[in-house]
Amino acid sequence: MTITPEPWIGDIVAVLDRTIGFDPASIGADALHHSIRAAYGASGFADPAAFVAAVQQDERHRQALIERVVVPETCFLRDRGPFEFLSRYALQWLRTHSSGVLRALSAPCATGEEAYSIAITLLEAGVPRDRFVIDAVDVSERLLDHARQAVYQESALRRCPPDIRERYFLPVERGVIVSDEVRRHVRFERRNLVGAGAGVPAPPYDVVFCRNLLIYLHPPARQAIRRLIDESLAADGVLIVGHAEVMPMCDGGLFSVADCGAFALIHAVAHEPSPAPPRSHPPQTVVPLRPVPRPPVAAAVPARAVVPAAVPRPDLIEQARTLADQGRLDEARRICERVMAERGPSDATYFLIGVIDQAEGRLRESEDALRKALYLNPEHRDALLQLAVVHDRQGNRVGADRLRRRAARAEQTEKK
Repeated sequence: MTITPEPWIGDIVAVLDRTIGFDPASIGADALHHSIRAAYGASGFADPAAFVAAVQQDERHRQALIERVVVPETCFLRDRGPFEFLSRYALQWLRTHSSGVLRALSAPCATGEEAYSIAITLLEAGVPRDRFVIDAVDVSERLLDHARQAVYQESALRRCPPDIRERYFLPVERGVIVSDEVRRHVRFERRNLVGAGAGVPAPPYDVVFCRNLLIYLHPPARQAIRRLIDESLAADGVLIVGHAEVMPMCDGGLFSVADCGAFALIHAVAHEPSPAPPRSHPPQTVVPLRPVPRPPVAAAVPARAVVPAAVPRPDLIEQARTLADQGRLDEARRICERVMAERGPSDATYFLIGVIDQAEGRLRESEDALRKALYLNPEHRDALLQLAVVHDRQGNRVGADRLRRRAARAEQTEKK
């Protein structure tokens, strides 16, 4: 049951919107309102109006609110694909860079598991200890304090092989602590990537991990993050995102690398036949050079669809999209089939089926479903972009470019 929020809660949501670009729908309104009420209860203010004023005017109270809302869920070496890709990338970087330091960024870094995992991966790959450094940033000072202490419960190591645990973690009274060998490579700093003064420490970076951030932001904040990351990434650098964030990042001149499970992107100049001079150091090769976009399982529910042939139940489609984001593709597909059986075909449902098929490597089936979505809605921009991804993976660059031009025209039409 959804509880209608008090008016003052809307004022607090507006602060989160303005400060960190938070999208309430990303965690659900009820969960967000619960966190806001908890922050108010812990603040000591007897009057909600006074609490709102304090959050609006005082950085300390605003930060305490953010601490309540930002609840990370992570562990060491979470999702092995990106780290396995990083290991191969680092070896290629060493072959093409006889000197210099590989610079990596973890943003947001939460309690530090990802940043330390990057360091462990580079050490395991054989990158010399004096040739890499990792910057890790987050908006939450509480999370950064945890990261700097580097003490974790055993459950945080549930994805680590025994030999990694033995080499890089030491037992302590409260669990385990990351070894000095790893910790010395990571520098933590508080940064807001969206609000006033947004930025990262001293770009460009050769590797940027920015995973599962965009899914919590509203569209303007996503655009701001895309610009910031694009400016922070070296000309031949690589960006690692969450699987639901590949397509949003691909919109801005970044192209996905064909590497199973990595969800890695590179600049256009990194794969052109005659690359332009890089900003920092000579171009490196990320195999394969020609970008073959990785299928984003939730490049999204097609919110911009213009003329849907039928309106599926939004709650079920949203549920299917969420399951797909979590990698639960079979369950997502079953919900789509249920919607089709109950309500008939729609561009929204065909689009999501096409995305699921593509994530499973069923390119012909994906193309068929996406074409059906476009038959029902020729201006479906996300379906056009996703079909372009399919053509790219099939080696049909001309067809892919044509579809992207159609998508660009559809977007311009939408803005009018």
